[in-house]
Amino acid sequence: MINDGKPFEDRVASNFKSYGVDYQRLHDQMSGLKGSTNPCDFTAYSYPNMLYIECKSCGEDKFDMLHYIREFQWVELIKKDKVPGTRAGYLVWMSQYQRLFWLSAFVADIYYKSGFKRLDIKQFEDAGIEIAAVPYRNTWHYGNIVETILKDKL
Repeated sequence: MINDGKPFEDRVASNFKSYGVDYQRLHDQMSGLKGSTNPCDFTAYSYPNMLYIECKSCGEDKFDMLHYIREFQWVELIKKDKVPGTRAGYLVWMSQYQRLFWLSAFVADIYYKSGFKRLDIKQFEDAGIEIAAVPYRNTWHYGNIVETILKDKL
């Protein structure tokens, strides 16, 4: 299976640029030094909100939170999602279904504590926010990701 992770992150960055979003891409730390990890792939700002976004591309029929999310990211994004004016969570590209969802760290934690370690498409439909995705040549273009995330009331 081809890993679509980096191309997906590139499409997200392109989306931010096209909608004039103030963002910072936090590149993966490859040094392996203790403390050199990042909690997410992107930070973004849309007045008056700060966003922490971790991108995940899943080619399976279920999103395995234990496999796809590192413990450090999990803990840090839950902390950040509790801060007023902040949104933190996971932008999940379910490539098998060709659908993009936002799942807040808070909602992911509720599922996890309820015993759901793997989320299927129905659970994303129920708990996540879908972001419009349309095919364009050999790739995908998305609706305004940040605007859609900010519609999330949790």
